Amino acid sequence: MALSKKGSRRVIVDGEQYTWKVRRRPTYDQGLAHGPLTFTAEKSGATGSILVVDTKAARPDNWVLAPSMTITPAYVAESIREAIKRGWLAEQKSSPFNLEFSIKEFFDNESSLGCFQKESPK
Repeated sequence: MALSKKGSRRVIVDGEQYTWKVRRRPTYDQGLAHGPLTFTAEKSGATGSILVVDTKAARPDNWVLAPSMTITPAYVAESIREAIKRGWLAEQKSSPFNLEFSIKEFFDNESSLGCFQKESPK
C-alpha cells in the first residue's frame, strides 16, 4: 500500500529517499488531544511496508489547546533510523510497522543531537 503523493514530503536518511506524511486534519480523538500525533513514512519507489509513527504528543491543531509538538524532517529521519534498528524492513511487503517514538527519545538519541549541540567556548 503506497502513501498518496498529495501533501507528502521527502527526506533523505543515510543516502536513501523516503516519503512521509501527516494526516491533514485531526481525527476526533486527536482534536480532543486523546489521540497522539502520528505520521506515516515509506521508502520512495518501493512498494513495501509503511511505517506508522506515534509521537506520544498532541497535534498542534488540537481543539483544547493541549501542549503539542511539530513534526520536523530531523524528527522523521531519526524515527526512520529507529524503526530500522527495531526491525522495519521498508522494501519488504508486510503489514504496517508501528513505532512509538516520543520527542524525549528523539533528544536522548545521540545521533540526532549533532544539529542541536552548542559549541563549547574556547
